[in-house]
Amino acid sequence: MRKIILPTLFILALSFGVFAQSSDVTFEQFKITDVGSISIPSIMELQSGTYKEFSESLSKDLMKKQGIEITGDGIIFQQKGLNDFKKVNTYARVIIETTVGKQGNYGKITSKPTLTKQEIQYASAILKKQLEDELKGIGLKIVKWNGVSVDNVNSRSVMKVAYLRQLNNNPPVYVEILFFENNDRLHKLTISYRQQDASIWEESLRKTKNSFTVTNVK
Repeated sequence: MRKIILPTLFILALSFGVFAQSSDVTFEQFKITDVGSISIPSIMELQSGTYKEFSESLSKDLMKKQGIEITGDGIIFQQKGLNDFKKVNTYARVIIETTVGKQGNYGKITSKPTLTKQEIQYASAILKKQLEDELKGIGLKIVKWNGVSVDNVNSRSVMKVAYLRQLNNNPPVYVEILFFENNDRLHKLTISYRQQDASIWEESLRKTKNSFTVTNVK
């Protein structure tokens, strides 16, 4: 079984606002250097400016407290309005991260994950325990564990981890992490949104997920 990489968590408590219906949403394609491309809905924005500095500072502080080293390049998209610190009535993230290792550390991007049923069950149990331990120290808990599975994204088979987590008494957030093995590197796509706002995000972020294309094939 290939190496399992835990997701880097960017945890922020945010306020609420109103968003357009999914039928009004358009998409913009973003090209990601040394990775590929992804289409992002018009109700999201690339994290930038003062808010990005604030977010990165907070994330690094949290990771430092947990004894976790932040590695790899990352890009974050969030609900529109946060860069200007506007009051936004929902929560969503699309995070793309790349961890670079050595030649052959991971499978080829064109290969289907070859996990057996027993390996999937083992990986799911290990990941759940590690995540529970990691989240406990920052007020988060897993309220539903969907486990590890193999998903089809843009005609590629990838490993997926999905669960529902909650920060204190805030609305639960659905989290889905997809792992794209690419020989000497691992591309990780994390999609999350508040479960109660699924009518806003689910359809749009499903399209975003299926638009993710790795063109820098190693």
